Amino acid sequence: MRFSLRTGSWYREDALFGTHTDWFKLWGGLVQPAVIKGADKLKIVTTSLLDISVGRDPINALVLDGSVVSRTHARIHQKGFWIFKKWFIEDLGSKHGTGIYRNNITAPVKSGISCEIRTGDEIIIGANMIRIDFD
Repeated sequence: MRFSLRTGSWYREDALFGTHTDWFKLWGGLVQPAVIKGADKLKIVTTSLLDISVGRDPINALVLDGSVVSRTHARIHQKGFWIFKKWFIEDLGSKHGTGIYRNNITAPVKSGISCEIRTGDEIIIGANMIRIDFD
């Protein structure tokens, strides 16, 4: 997974690079989310995590700034394996919600329900927009 992070957003390196990296590469691909809106400076990070927590609290793998970002706002996770794997985002009951922007349409993600995300999708969390790319 690749994150493009801008100032005010950061990641926990220990959370993003676990001990299962070699195993994950064997099954193919890395996920690459990128924060493309909401701050200034772009940074790209690649991770092999199968479950990524997103929120304002430093305990999350991807930490986003903003008063409308909940402490534990959402999670990006994988279901399936190998060629059958798919990626999903789930809103964790955030006050201001999560959205997916695809094909010029923004759809809300209902709390507790996992919505499939595809390469090129943009996830909206507060003033942040996270672009998803899969290798």
